[in-house]
Amino acid sequence: DWCATNSQCGAGLICSMEVCTAEEFGCPDPHYASPDCVGCNANYSGEECRQYSFETVVVGEHHTCAIRGNGAIHCFGDYLYGQVNPPRPFYVDVDAGVAHNCGLSEDGAVSCWGFNYAGQIIPPAGSYTSVAAGLYHSCAIEKDGGVVCWGANGSFEATPPEGSFIEICGGSSHSCGLKSDRTIACWGNNEFGQCDVPDGTFESLVCNFDHSCALDSQGKAHCWGLNDKKQSDNPSGLFTSLSVANGYSCGLGFDGNLECWGDLGGLANEIVDGEYQQLAVGAAH
Repeated sequence: DWCATNSQCGAGLICSMEVCTAEEFGCPDPHYASPDCVGCNANYSGEECRQYSFETVVVGEHHTCAIRGNGAIHCFGDYLYGQVNPPRPFYVDVDAGVAHNCGLSEDGAVSCWGFNYAGQIIPPAGSYTSVAAGLYHSCAIEKDGGVVCWGANGSFEATPPEGSFIEICGGSSHSCGLKSDRTIACWGNNEFGQCDVPDGTFESLVCNFDHSCALDSQGKAHCWGLNDKKQSDNPSGLFTSLSVANGYSCGLGFDGNLECWGDLGGLANEIVDGEYQQLAVGAAH
């Protein structure tokens, strides 16, 4: 449940990051907390553990947001523009732009928070099924599959085509959507080929800054757009999910291992070997 003080929580619970939480899962500082401080331990298992575990993680340039199994959202990192202060305590989906986020509530409403350079955190009223945050614009899918975008539109990145979509993503000044027929459409700035979509059908897609990638039904990655750092080269491996950032791309293999390509800078030395379930990368982490 949402809370402001410990007194609003029941026995054995504390108010951590505006959510009543078992004490061993609590985080001391909402601005610099991490998913590790709310992980499950030996005292919890099954559904009880799932409620406290994170199931969705998204990252911006210098901040991260994560949703637990019970829908509680936590954001941490840079809070200069309020990007770690969500207006609601629970969401079913969230996406992070460079310095703003948009979240989808269970009732279909979208709310956004953080940097508001071009109105990207002021969504139109409506009922939606998915949401995406770009650099200075945001988009959402309506219940009938249509796409609505708001914010910056200098390259027509917030002017989506007609059609029925099941997934969307936003880049620096372009947007892409996965249609109901599993083909991809992109709109906006095409200076680096961001809208030159590969032929075929796909299962998922991701975009960030000036390039995008998608997975086909076999798990092969197909990338397009800016390739000055080889971030749009197609790797040879098979993946279950992808995530892209400024200058590099990463994929999570079927074996749970992580593979990245492009220019990771200093991040290349920080990749920890292991088996993972989910992947999210940003401009600086």
